[in-house]
Amino acid sequence: MTQSGISVLDPAQLLRIEAVHRGYLFQHLYAVQCLLSAATFSAQAIAVEGDEDVEIQLDGLRIYVQVKHRKDPLSWDDIESAVSRFAELRRSHERLEREGAARFIVVSNAAPNGPLLERIAAPDRPADVSIDWPAAEPSGRIIPAPAASLMEAVQASCRLAEVLLFATLAPETLVWKLAGVVMLAATGEKASLDHVFAANDLPPLFEQLLLQLQDLPVPPVPYRIQQEEPDLLTADRVRLIVGYSGAGKTSWLAQAAQHAAGPLVYLDVADTPSAALANAVAREVAGRLQGRGYGLGEIFLPGASGREILQLLSRRIADRGDAVTVALDNVHKLAADDLVGVIQAGKDINFLLLGRPEGEVPAIEAIVGVRRENLRGWAADTVAAAARDAGCKGDAPIASA
Repeated sequence: MTQSGISVLDPAQLLRIEAVHRGYLFQHLYAVQCLLSAATFSAQAIAVEGDEDVEIQLDGLRIYVQVKHRKDPLSWDDIESAVSRFAELRRSHERLEREGAARFIVVSNAAPNGPLLERIAAPDRPADVSIDWPAAEPSGRIIPAPAASLMEAVQASCRLAEVLLFATLAPETLVWKLAGVVMLAATGEKASLDHVFAANDLPPLFEQLLLQLQDLPVPPVPYRIQQEEPDLLTADRVRLIVGYSGAGKTSWLAQAAQHAAGPLVYLDVADTPSAALANAVAREVAGRLQGRGYGLGEIFLPGASGREILQLLSRRIADRGDAVTVALDNVHKLAADDLVGVIQAGKDINFLLLGRPEGEVPAIEAIVGVRRENLRGWAADTVAAAARDAGCKGDAPIASA
């Protein structure tokens, strides 16, 4: 048994494997940080696993980055081959085979050891080669500073992901999605993502990863009506559907969606912070309307809040005469005031609110001014019919329980 808790025949081999994976993951996370920071240093393109681990094309300058993750201090042996390769790349630029000047940086989580520090300080060292590590303070640092550990690299990436406008994903989720895209690009398997991320392609990429449209499940067949079930369609703009867990709220909604007059946007808000609700709803609505001629680029203005985006979307929906319904599941976990703000911002959007008879539901009724409609589950004869179809046997008391 090793320290990691897994039982292996060769612990030394496991340590080597872990080291390889740490190195690659540290490298991929650094590439993620470069992608998330591309706009700040005006990158034209970022390449992964080309001549170097990461290559950053700026206007008139190409930065070649060798990324190192070490448990011990960085030594000359760790970077000697990279420095030799730098010399070859430099000659390629001097022969004008590559555009612009070249700069070479070794990025490491570990500080250089004594002998390597002496090499760095030597007057005859190449001026276009440098080493960067967490405690270093290089003048004119352009690219992201390296993290001291793998987990700190995750945290640094998350901090960069947090500032993306209208992000509805948790920053860590976005980081891991981007890391996966970087790994795919490094394989060269996808023609449209062959090692290189062009600057113009980054906003659509982030948009694609941030846009997490939640789809309703297919309604059960046959769909069995509940006791005194609310009508699927009414003229009310805001409805509050309440039922205990397992009462069939999602099935009822899935059945209603089949008869909706226009797009129905489903969003489970159980894990959505109330303060982020407007951003989340705006993102989901925009995603459903994408490609329908709504001119979303004019709606997602820089600096606009989630509520402002919803107001613009709502006006556009009204101008086009469309019917858009937003179904929010688990609203009992939201703060009523934040929910009201979203409903008011989307004044031309229909809202279906689903929740349990607990939490903020009474406050939602009072503040929104909507009367709850209860889902009471199947009647005893419906339970009996479902049991019969499933080949089960039972008596009346069981069906009524």
